[in-house]
Amino acid sequence: MDDGVRTFLQKTGPVLCVDIGSGTQDVLLARPGLEVHNWPRFVLPSPARLAAQRIRELTLLKQPVWLYGENIGGGFGLAVRDHIKAGFAVYSTASAASALHDNPEVVRSMGVQVAEQCPAGAVPVPLSDYSPEFFAGLLRQAGLPLPHLVLAGCQDHGFHPNGNRMGRMQAWTALLQASALPANWIYEQPPAECTRLLALQKKTGGPVADTGTCALLGALCVPEVMKRSWREGITIINVGNSHTVAALVYQGQVRGIYEHHTGMRTLQEYLADLEQFRRSWLPCEEVLAHGGHGTAFGPYCEEAGGYEPTYILGPKREFLQGGLRHFSEPRVLELLLFYSRLQGDVNPLAHRLLEAFGSLSGVLDASPADLAKVPGVGENTVVLLKLIPAVAARYLASRTSADVIISDSASLRTLFLPYFFGARNEMSFLACFDGKLKLLGVRLLSEGSPSANEISLRKIATEALALGATAVVLAHNHPSGIATPSQEDIFITHYIRDALQPLGITLYDHVIMTDDDMVSLKDSRHLNSF
Repeated sequence: MDDGVRTFLQKTGPVLCVDIGSGTQDVLLARPGLEVHNWPRFVLPSPARLAAQRIRELTLLKQPVWLYGENIGGGFGLAVRDHIKAGFAVYSTASAASALHDNPEVVRSMGVQVAEQCPAGAVPVPLSDYSPEFFAGLLRQAGLPLPHLVLAGCQDHGFHPNGNRMGRMQAWTALLQASALPANWIYEQPPAECTRLLALQKKTGGPVADTGTCALLGALCVPEVMKRSWREGITIINVGNSHTVAALVYQGQVRGIYEHHTGMRTLQEYLADLEQFRRSWLPCEEVLAHGGHGTAFGPYCEEAGGYEPTYILGPKREFLQGGLRHFSEPRVLELLLFYSRLQGDVNPLAHRLLEAFGSLSGVLDASPADLAKVPGVGENTVVLLKLIPAVAARYLASRTSADVIISDSASLRTLFLPYFFGARNEMSFLACFDGKLKLLGVRLLSEGSPSANEISLRKIATEALALGATAVVLAHNHPSGIATPSQEDIFITHYIRDALQPLGITLYDHVIMTDDDMVSLKDSRHLNSF
């Protein structure tokens, strides 16, 4: 523990530190006389998530809602929209409505009715980033002392009734111009436009800061990170649930800030942005054009070098550390859902989907009707989830080389697998080859139900003759997962073979595909070939 921290705690007494994110709030009780590793820690759902959960409970109970309190960020807005969509009223005080949008007209357009008193029959739902009563009860139940000081952080977009992604960068720019030392970015008195931080400070009574500042200060409290920044310029990246903030730091001072929405850029796009950002070459306008908040730079410092040493933190740091390979299924699903919801915390919805369908593959394989039954799933989400396997199949098929030459059944599985990727109905395809078994093309013959599919001899002959094929391979799938050929499969194979011979076309093979298996009628001696 730093001597300054130890002395501060001895003078101040217990200090409660609360970092309020979009998904969780991380709580630390710093206690004098104890080493850091013995300080109590709590990870709790964020206030916005708790509000969303309560609203969804009331949706199930078919009861109207009355919101009261103050700005806590809009992470519960989707629950409000779903409640109204379900046909139940939502009322709100003017101060609580600011959590949904700074413009009262926008709030009304959502269907929210402004009411300063709780209407008859409505259930009150409080909105507050910090509740002294709650934390007093929590600490007492845990046998812990009450804090003498509360330090808290949250993300504040600023007051922008007409919408303005630049608000974030305007705040960062103001902080950079005032001081390059992030310790000075803690607000004793937040500016008037930071309405959420103002409301938070009113409840805590102590200093407050943006969560981006909190993450940056936390990283610089690590001796290795701070010492490295004195030797050369470093990059610190906080990959949060909703926003990614990067800072260029040299000798403990911030030289640049970058902010974008987590998940809106691919890993490669983030890396390209960061490469330009490190050089101070990334214009704010370019980041804005791609949906982010922008960049802000202090005076250029040549001595800092290229800021190559990089420290990554935050709940979604796995993305920048290795892409989707290190993501859990809920995290992968969260990333997908972000693009259909575009605001708010999608973690609860991801977990509801996984609970309903068992796995990521179960979610993607579910029917549109079943997906729509999950609370919070709208039309855009259904479309996105159904597009994923379809696009993946097209992608895999497009990678199939036109120079493929069939040598054995294994090469046939490689050829056909992309065409049956994610298929839950029976489908049949025809692959056409020249005399050297070089691929000429693959054509869809038919698509049926999960248990039946008709194969047209006329279409087989037409497609084969159109491509000038001398050999063909027929392929169909068994969605049941059992690749064993039926008697009907064997009969139709012989029928097609015999019908094609007078046309000078050889049926080289007929393969039956499943997700994890393939049976070749040629290899299983159900088909005589050349």
